[in-house]
Amino acid sequence: MPYIKSEARSRLDAGAAPDNVGELNDVLSKQVDEYLKRKGGVSYTELNAVISVLACAKLELYRRIAAPYENQKVIENYAKKTMLRVFNIIGREHPLLAQYRAHLKRYTH
Repeated sequence: MPYIKSEARSRLDAGAAPDNVGELNDVLSKQVDEYLKRKGGVSYTELNAVISVLACAKLELYRRIAAPYENQKVIENYAKKTMLRVFNIIGREHPLLAQYRAHLKRYTH
């Protein structure tokens, strides 16, 4: 990749972990290039297979990491604000307030 500095390229080529998304892109692209070479070069079948694998990897990343993170943020931000508005309307001493606080503790850090 043209945007990777030569020092970083040397470090990555030696097996170091990427430090940013540009370097991550470089490492993944090199892995794909090496895979295609081992499979006999570029062909429609192999390109289609690699693109499918990358799409599945993206979905897996979203399923395992992004979706739970988003769910946590909904609980922390939106649900909390909505429930606090409700409790302001029905009164702070309502019995559901204690239940809600206990629920929040299970899902927040």
